Amino acid sequence: RWDPNARNPDLTAGGGGGVQQYGRGGYSIEIKKLGWKFEYGPPNAATQDRPGSGGQEVTENMVTVFTQEYATSDAKSIRVANLLYIPHVNAQGQREDFLLMSGYTRGYGWAFGSDTPGNPDDSDGFVTKLDPNTGLEMSASANMDATDMTYSNTYSMRLNTQPGKMEIIHAVCVNRNKDDVRDAYVVGSTTGLLDPDFTPPTSAKGNEVQYAFIAKLDLDTLNIEWRKQFGTAEGTDVYATGCAVTDNGAVYVGGVVTDSGVLTGDDLGIVHGEGGDDVFLIRMEEASGNV
Repeated sequence: RWDPNARNPDLTAGGGGGVQQYGRGGYSIEIKKLGWKFEYGPPNAATQDRPGSGGQEVTENMVTVFTQEYATSDAKSIRVANLLYIPHVNAQGQREDFLLMSGYTRGYGWAFGSDTPGNPDDSDGFVTKLDPNTGLEMSASANMDATDMTYSNTYSMRLNTQPGKMEIIHAVCVNRNKDDVRDAYVVGSTTGLLDPDFTPPTSAKGNEVQYAFIAKLDLDTLNIEWRKQFGTAEGTDVYATGCAVTDNGAVYVGGVVTDSGVLTGDDLGIVHGEGGDDVFLIRMEEASGNV
């Protein structure tokens, strides 16, 4: 969404660093829910020939049900990875479907997992639960402490590592065949140490090497259940760009390993490649994250 006081944006796919950009420097996220509006009229007056009562025809038009805007408190840019509809039953056994918004930003704000400024050169991932009927953050007012009037934020989380390191969420996936989705998986790249069991290479091609990661989230609390990180023996960049969950207890993570790198990480017994950049695909256990 354009701010006349901001600099001109680069909205091209691949512009500004190889990822599709949804605005920068004065831009915000705007979420719209669209629905149907049915209008009845005389025969042959509608654009869609669908019989109604009394010989009338009905016209179906798309209308905006709600619009919600999200911006960081310091007007920093936001990149969107996913907006998923999640069927869910909460801890009290009540139906509580929600939207799951994810991406990354250098800015801060409750909708992005932090209410305090961070390192201005440090991009962090965020995952936020939104009410599908209004577009507002889930349970924001319900989580206020009446004593000190502070929030216990269970509707948004910040994915970060060490100060000055970058965490970029490229995708989020869930099991779409379940009526009650309990977990989500976020994948992306980081220049930090997200997995304490991961050993970075001793030599790296560049000061800020990108490592691929996948993390499993509990959707009630947004706590991380397990996390895994992958790099290369040569210290070249690795990016996790997509994931999928199956009904037989497996989660797949895919991405790119660059510059003839040999992929290393937890229990990987595979060798890349034939030179240049290669695609990788890893099958993991949902429960443990084991390869």
